[in-house]
Amino acid sequence: GKVGAVALPQKTHVVWPCAFWDCKSITAITLPEGVDSIYDWAFVNASSLESLTIPSTVTLMGFAPFAGCTSLDDITLAEGNSRYYLDGLMLYTMGGDTLLSCHKSGDSVMLPSTLRVVSGFLFNNDVRYVHVPEGVVEIGGNAFGQSSLRSIDLPSEMEVIGHGAFSECESLTHVGMPSRLAVMQNNAFGSTALTSIEIPDGLRVIPDGAFSSCGNLSQIVWGDAVEVIGNYAFGECALEELHPPST
Repeated sequence: GKVGAVALPQKTHVVWPCAFWDCKSITAITLPEGVDSIYDWAFVNASSLESLTIPSTVTLMGFAPFAGCTSLDDITLAEGNSRYYLDGLMLYTMGGDTLLSCHKSGDSVMLPSTLRVVSGFLFNNDVRYVHVPEGVVEIGGNAFGQSSLRSIDLPSEMEVIGHGAFSECESLTHVGMPSRLAVMQNNAFGSTALTSIEIPDGLRVIPDGAFSSCGNLSQIVWGDAVEVIGNYAFGECALEELHPPST
């Protein structure tokens, strides 16, 4: 059964990655003032967690700390914290240039124009569509991993798609790729429902597992800069058409 509320020791100053992974019995966690670092995925899949206060002393917050916390509807940022701000359940760096966490949302999300880096939708089972504004230059690692995202258009100026950014988005059928993409990391689109993809002209390396296990992916239009195709990049795809660049 549920153990209810947990208060961490007063001397705690770091909550490491996955510290409370799959702790499904905890309904509330009290973090003492003095905690300065909460790392990536710290509370992942703590599915009974209902409330949490981020202390004013936190100066390092990782990506997607609350992924899979499906009951978490009450996040408070302690007065005096000048590094982060909350917009509902969406946690940003102060100034709004990086989205760190969006573990729950409506089915359609409009991101602010101040944004430069997007992350935090890992395991989000609410989201279907996300509007990413021009000015965003990076989709972080695992940003939308295992979410219910269906369609997304990435802005033309985007340069980086992180590792596993859209991996295991089993409902994702459309991605509008950025024309200036320079870096795609491993397994960026693995195990999605994409049927076709257009590789941007500036992308030199298609990394390991980039589109692996995309069982519906039948059509690829190559960019004119591709030099390297990584291990298992298109493994277990349903490729029927490969269109080389026109030049």
